[in-house]
Amino acid sequence: MKPFGKKSGTGRFLLKATLLCLSFALVFLATYSLNQAYLKETAATARVVTARRRLLPGEKLVQEDLVMAERALFGLGADYSEDPAALLSQSELYVDELGFDAGDIIRPKRLKKEKQAVGGAERIEKYLKNGDKRLLALKTDLIASGGDWLKPGIRADAFVYLEGKNSFGEVVEAKVLGPTEDPFLGDLLIGDRKTAAGSDPDEAEEALGRDRLPAAVVVVLEAAEEERMKSLIRYNEEGRIYFSPTGNMD
Repeated sequence: MKPFGKKSGTGRFLLKATLLCLSFALVFLATYSLNQAYLKETAATARVVTARRRLLPGEKLVQEDLVMAERALFGLGADYSEDPAALLSQSELYVDELGFDAGDIIRPKRLKKEKQAVGGAERIEKYLKNGDKRLLALKTDLIASGGDWLKPGIRADAFVYLEGKNSFGEVVEAKVLGPTEDPFLGDLLIGDRKTAAGSDPDEAEEALGRDRLPAAVVVVLEAAEEERMKSLIRYNEEGRIYFSPTGNMD
């Protein structure tokens, strides 16, 4: 009986070892297959319609503003187009309130069939929706600064006038700084504008004269641009800021 018991114990051990090896092999094969499928999915690309240049809110979408580009399918979602001609054949399309930067994927759901004026409040809500933007109001003189072109959605360069002053008996000459001297002053996105009373100048129909002129513009910055915000605040306190529009709405 003893020899039989030893053989039975050895057989059970070998069976368990075999099952354990098979289990590890199956787990390895399953993990390998999943990894290969994931790598294949992340490596797959598609040619999609993107913006050739920055497209401002309200602009009409035209063939010349579109270019095909390779983009990873992983995380792309379903809101994209692979045929610019088919996209434009539906009807006249206009860019929504957020616009597109150069190279952005054109998302059909962010296009409108009718050109609509977008109010500042609606635009600001969209800018702040994802928590990646900051707003900063800067004092300006609309008459001497871009005229009536400083509207929501416009891109503008800022120029700062710093007055001359006496500093410990030394005369400091006045100077003007622009994007060449400080890149923080270049390519600012105008998100809104306000009168001295804090109202929208386009809605203040009852106001007269200078009470209707914007006394401040609200610029939209990336949340990470803290140093840029500090620089603009310092310029706003130490000098006068003027804006020169560089991008125009259609």
